[in-house]
Amino acid sequence: MTELMLSTPDSLPADESTGHTNFGCFPESEQFSSQLAYQPAIDSRIKALLKQRQKLAEWVHCFGSPLNLLFPQIALENGKRWRGALSSTYPDTDIRFGMKACKSDALTTAYAIAGLGMDVSSWQELMSAMQSLVPCKRISFTGPDKPIRDLTTCIAHEIPINIDSECELNRVVSLKATVGTQARVVLRLLPANQPDSRFGLKAQDLLAAANQLAVSGIPLEGLSFHLSGYDSHERVEAATEALSLMRKLLSRGIISNSLSIGGGFSLSYLPKAASVGDADEIPTWQGRSRPSNYPYHTKVSGERHAAHIVKEILSRDSNQNIVDELKLKLILEPGRALTDQCGGTLFRVIGTKQAQNGVNLVVLDGMSFSLAENWFGSDFLPLPLHIPQTAEPEQGPAACVLVGRSCLECDVVRWRVVHFKSVPQPGDLIYLHNTAGYQMDMNESSFHRIELPQKLAVFFYDTQTICQLDTAVNAESFIAS
Repeated sequence: MTELMLSTPDSLPADESTGHTNFGCFPESEQFSSQLAYQPAIDSRIKALLKQRQKLAEWVHCFGSPLNLLFPQIALENGKRWRGALSSTYPDTDIRFGMKACKSDALTTAYAIAGLGMDVSSWQELMSAMQSLVPCKRISFTGPDKPIRDLTTCIAHEIPINIDSECELNRVVSLKATVGTQARVVLRLLPANQPDSRFGLKAQDLLAAANQLAVSGIPLEGLSFHLSGYDSHERVEAATEALSLMRKLLSRGIISNSLSIGGGFSLSYLPKAASVGDADEIPTWQGRSRPSNYPYHTKVSGERHAAHIVKEILSRDSNQNIVDELKLKLILEPGRALTDQCGGTLFRVIGTKQAQNGVNLVVLDGMSFSLAENWFGSDFLPLPLHIPQTAEPEQGPAACVLVGRSCLECDVVRWRVVHFKSVPQPGDLIYLHNTAGYQMDMNESSFHRIELPQKLAVFFYDTQTICQLDTAVNAESFIAS
């Protein structure tokens, strides 16, 4: 393993009143106390790492800015915790990580070691899952109509294919004789409570597709659905609809083995409840409206949210009866929720300038493409942390907006104004926490021919912290030397 040993942590002041490490980000003036509600929840090991200012600066110097940090050991812990919570709720539960949430080989390996399967939506994701030694039978190939290469690979390796349309179904049926291996087919339902979605088959079309499979001699693996949003009741209703269809299929002699309820389980970025409405009142650059669409704090999140939904589904007698009769496997495909505390992004400050309205524009060595929330017309709510490289005296609260280095007027990394204890200086670092779930790489771009940000996997041990390039992580990386 290529290793970088960390020196003794540099000292940074601790804010004893809040229990948070004070990284120079939060002025104590009552005028700005309202933003404290949006401090991110940070794992204690990561807090200790963030105190090592010199080492973080060295990493950014070596690997570039922005630099995405991944924490595979935390991913491993998350995966084991999810398995424990869901297996105690319903023993035959299979958790498969939605790989689209983060393009990290280190996290994929961590989840595989934790015993999770994978939810893939491209041939490239499929190859990554297989290289991480995920059993093919525990990979779901989802997404809309898939090209021939993807389908033939799945059929040859007996990987379940989620069929999204009649066109795709016909393609799979036509490949039966060519590939010579039986396809494992899952039919994706378009739930009645989200009729405007572009994905899935309406109930009657799904029943017809199941009949077509039976006529073609292809067994039905199961049904699936995926909902937008985080409404637990909608998910329970969609599962109830799917189980009702399974009962109809059973009456026709068509047996299903599994039901996937997809992802959509929340992640709490903030340690306590904060008013999203108040956050929307925070001043923004150019007065642009940036609504907070994601539920950044929920009382029940992650594996507890998922277990609650499964319990609600099985609390209905009709659902429990068909699940028991078919001995169904319940499949969950969380993405973002599994990445809680698993990553963060470091930006180096290039320079600053004061705008006409007095706000300090902090120019970062990177672009807004490295924070995907912008793609949704929203803004990443958790506060960024300012990690100064010198122990300069406080200048007083400074209103700042984080902007990218591109030539685009709209290249704003964070539209909301944040108040730091001082204006960040060239060479300082800005850290955004919990960006592994979609934020860091969903929208990354080589615009201006700038290379894509690198990923660095960080491992915590008792006496040392070791880092590796994300692509170099394997099972051996998780064994302390």
